[in-house]
Amino acid sequence: GKLDAAFVTNGCTFATGPAIGQIKMPNNYVQTTAGALKIKIGSLAPTTGFDQLTVQNGASLAGTLNLSLANGYEPNLNDSFQIITAGSLTGKFNTITGAAISSGRARVICAPDTARLIVS
Repeated sequence: GKLDAAFVTNGCTFATGPAIGQIKMPNNYVQTTAGALKIKIGSLAPTTGFDQLTVQNGASLAGTLNLSLANGYEPNLNDSFQIITAGSLTGKFNTITGAAISSGRARVICAPDTARLIVS
């Protein structure tokens, strides 16, 4: 779905809802150290297989990334999921939790405009 807000500051949990999907934000997203972004991973297919956050302008990350697996999916080595796309991206998650990294195989790589979860 699309969230029409000029500016979202997340100091709690932010998620697409119970189903896998995409949140489109026309402006900015700021996640504080108290905030958490919840991402579900159910396959390699963007928006239908894993959650995505798309921010037209800037995204600033901190806080926690909460990962969960959906539909019995188990990621394989070298699987990659572009979980955030933004006009610009700064910061990084302080903590990553969830079933998808329980074996310690997942990491997030941030670029100037994307955040990608990679299983390695």
